Amino acid sequence: MLDCAGRVYLEYEILSTVSEFFGKIRNVGLSSDSASEIDLGRVNDLLYGEEEELSQTERCSEALVLLNEARLRLYSIDAQLDAGRFRKVFESTGTPSAYSLELLLQYYFSKPERSSPDRDKIDLLATRWGSYEVPSSKMLRPAKGLESRIRDVYAAIGIEHSPSLDEETAVDTLEQFYGEILAIDGFRQVMENRIVNRLREYKAGLGEILFRPKVLAKIVEVNVAIHNLFQQLYDVEQARLHFYMEQAKEGKVIGGISENSFSGSLVEMMARAVQIDDLVERLKWVIANQQVVDKQFVDEVSLIVQRISNSLSLLISTLQRSIQTIDEQTERQRLLAFEKAAFPVSVNERQAVEDLAISLSKTSQEVFRVLFERGLVELAGSISAGKLNNFVKPNEEGVKQALSVLLNFISEGQTSSGERSI
Repeated sequence: MLDCAGRVYLEYEILSTVSEFFGKIRNVGLSSDSASEIDLGRVNDLLYGEEEELSQTERCSEALVLLNEARLRLYSIDAQLDAGRFRKVFESTGTPSAYSLELLLQYYFSKPERSSPDRDKIDLLATRWGSYEVPSSKMLRPAKGLESRIRDVYAAIGIEHSPSLDEETAVDTLEQFYGEILAIDGFRQVMENRIVNRLREYKAGLGEILFRPKVLAKIVEVNVAIHNLFQQLYDVEQARLHFYMEQAKEGKVIGGISENSFSGSLVEMMARAVQIDDLVERLKWVIANQQVVDKQFVDEVSLIVQRISNSLSLLISTLQRSIQTIDEQTERQRLLAFEKAAFPVSVNERQAVEDLAISLSKTSQEVFRVLFERGLVELAGSISAGKLNNFVKPNEEGVKQALSVLLNFISEGQTSSGERSI
């Protein structure tokens, strides 16, 4: 092996990895005109081959020139790619090894100037590299000692960072975002707080501060918290939706009302539920594959959450109308049952009431209703006075006296027209 400076070998490893990764973008059918591998075969021969025509110094110098040219060509290709295309590769071929991700980060860390798309790529790569999935769970955790590990990645390419006040301010602000994320308990709160959009806008304004180890480590932590938040909300909504759908399928939401009177609302609710289920599944896919709060994540999640919110509103509206239908039909059934109720009265008592109704130019049903309503008033008064037991005791003698007075009243007809009204 050529005894060349270690930095040259590392540069070869970095550019080889970047070139291979860009080639994967081409292989999955994305940007086939621009994303392609750079031929580094000559560099490999110079560094690892046995060419006796050139001295070690000459081979090392030629390799360095070729690597500089290759880096410039990769810059040109890189400028045409965005973080979304990186995700497509991850979805198609899986996440690269931790070492490959580290080399990709070193490529971007060593660029003399970094654009806004570069920020999103570093954001994505650092989160993939600096987090891991909890076994038997879709939840993520940030790697331990992440800030120190990021410093080591920088140190390997000869870059050191000194503490700065702006760095501390950024970390404090990101910590506030982290606290907000942990306090969210529903999709509506996500929309109202605009947490995803605000975080995206804040990171876009950080500039070069974002790439400092302490800030980037905190960003990974915040990205992980965002991922876990949406995963938790997804799990809750999916469980609630599936429970509701099972209840609807079993007819439990009908509440005793005939299926014909409720079938239209049930079909509508089921359609809405299926629509929400599809949206929740789409959200699951976004959560699993995005991980980083960049423009694509903001746009896609905002659209899905808004559609879920709209569908839920329609579902709730349909359910409320159905409940109102149930309440109205239940009330009609109750009134019908009450109207059909037969009160146990004797022949003499019924006859007396019918005669009284005639004398008052009323129907017997109207008189019975007045008697019942007055009885309810007396019943309520007895309950308030704590004399309910006395009220419900049979009073045969009192009934006889009342009937006697009533019969005398009817037979004598000695009342004024005003006294006859009820």
